[in-house]
Amino acid sequence: MTPGSRCRWLSCLAVLALLLTAPAFSEETPEYELKVELIDRICRFVDWPPGAAASDPATPFTIAVIGKDPFGTYLDKLTSERRIKDKKIRIVRAQSLDEIRDCQLLFVSASEVKNLARILALTGERPILTVGDSKGYGEAGVVINFFTDKETIHFEINEPAADRGGFRISSKLRRLARMVGTESR
Repeated sequence: MTPGSRCRWLSCLAVLALLLTAPAFSEETPEYELKVELIDRICRFVDWPPGAAASDPATPFTIAVIGKDPFGTYLDKLTSERRIKDKKIRIVRAQSLDEIRDCQLLFVSASEVKNLARILALTGERPILTVGDSKGYGEAGVVINFFTDKETIHFEINEPAADRGGFRISSKLRRLARMVGTESR
């Protein structure tokens, strides 16, 4: 094994360990606590476009949740303990579409299925990383969508939606995801 290939192999292994340290949920580790952890970790492998608020060190990294908030206090705990993109984290529990315009990451709750098309029309070409966990959200245009298989959390990436928002998603992260929305490319 050459030094370069060994380094790439170890790098891939480190990414896998980072993302998959606790993929199954249980009574001890509730599902939405794991999803908060995955959101934090996934952000490490996504680059926002130059000029986006996520690139500005002076502004906090804003995570908005629209619809019924499934996270409870887990998101609040994240803001007190961590940083994303080396920035303080701010949580917005949005009651209207106007409140999501300036966020860097938007979690679209399952309760918003009827409003999904309007939400995606607003966020589509903006540098807002949309995340969800509802069946069909990935295919509809949410950039990252969690799904569960045998009590293990997985995720899918809608590559065309990521491209429209100007996101660069690491190939390491892409290899771990199920890709959706690419059949028309």
